Amino acid sequence: MPVEKTIVGHLPMVYAVSAQRVGGRLVVLAATELYGPCLAFSSDDSEPVEVWDRPGGTMSLVPVHDGSGRFLAIQQAWPIYHFEQARVVDVRPTDSGAQAWQSTNVLELPFAHRLALFEGWVIGATMAGGKTAQEDWSMPGSVIAAPLSPEWGTPLRPKVICQGIRRNHGMAMASVDGKPRLFVSGIDGLFMLTAPHGDTDAWACERLLNHDVSDMAVFDIDGDGEPELVTVEPFHGDGLVFYKRFKKGVWREVRRLAINFGHVVWAGMLNDRPALVVGNRGGEKELVLMRPERQGSLDMLAEILDTGVGPANIVVIESDTILSANHALGEIVRYRVSD
Repeated sequence: MPVEKTIVGHLPMVYAVSAQRVGGRLVVLAATELYGPCLAFSSDDSEPVEVWDRPGGTMSLVPVHDGSGRFLAIQQAWPIYHFEQARVVDVRPTDSGAQAWQSTNVLELPFAHRLALFEGWVIGATMAGGKTAQEDWSMPGSVIAAPLSPEWGTPLRPKVICQGIRRNHGMAMASVDGKPRLFVSGIDGLFMLTAPHGDTDAWACERLLNHDVSDMAVFDIDGDGEPELVTVEPFHGDGLVFYKRFKKGVWREVRRLAINFGHVVWAGMLNDRPALVVGNRGGEKELVLMRPERQGSLDMLAEILDTGVGPANIVVIESDTILSANHALGEIVRYRVSD
């Protein structure tokens, strides 16, 4: 299929990307996991604007989508797993053209790895509760939730909503059984969280899988009206695994495909058709687009969009465009896919 590749900019070891509209213009954000900057690129391909020059160590960039350009980010999570000083910052442009930005620390969150906005809550997931060595996973992390204030810079006041998840890597959102759900994964499995409703202020936290899951996407790929779980297993693993739900709470593996150091998977509609996008950071370091062979099937047709790029994270920013943090080359790239 035709693919139009546009290199938006360059940033060594770029890890996190996002995009939102500011003053009517699409602004792409990209940040490094190194001690370095976050950059903002306008849709007119002008020179990038520095959002911050330091500290870096950025794992997540999460737009608020309130029209102001505001976003949240994790900083100071350094390779490899030196996340003791990780924190959440609140960021906004100080002019309508997004040519100047300011940020402020709103939450100290040691070992933070993933961040999301879900049903008005800021959700953070940590890799560990503490560490004595790089590969020490004896102290589990947790998932926290804090209400997001409409006022920029308001400190977050979190509460723990799920515990016992070591080495968190994945976080995703999807609707299951007509309700919005948040999914979090780690060594200890894949968990589905549901926000409080009615008269209760308690979060529901249900474990769907009880083995090591690195990343995940949740979407109805085969068109049968029920979402599938698609996971990268194990941590940074070599399996792309498809699960279907056969009864409430019971998910079974129905298909497995080979990948190489799988780091990210996205699922949704691309050009009005169900699709998976997978980023491998091992082997040929491909960015791969997969589609069902036919409706009702999980037999996938794969198209390699690029090689040698090692995507760390991806987002679909328009109905036909993938934004990728190509970690191996230090490139921020847009891929426009035509059917």
